[in-house]
Amino acid sequence: MVRHEAEYEKSHMLRIGPRCNVNTSPVTVHGLLLSVTNDMSYLWVDLIARRKLKLSIHRRCMQFVRAFNALYAKLGCSSSEEVILHMTR
Repeated sequence: MVRHEAEYEKSHMLRIGPRCNVNTSPVTVHGLLLSVTNDMSYLWVDLIARRKLKLSIHRRCMQFVRAFNALYAKLGCSSSEEVILHMTR
């Protein structure tokens, strides 16, 4: 049961389709209640519940831009383009 409890922490219910906004009765797995969510992250892609499945990488792109800006600010304008490209790989 310990393994199921660990997997339960990662499990959510995401409803997609024309009735995605309708409240449903609680869903249980092995006696544990699943949490209902409108979005979740899986393999660096955000899944968003709508009438049709929506995939988004916006948050991940923003994280990359934030990290790149931090590196660029520390390196400054004096470093070469090769150094900056090497740091982003």
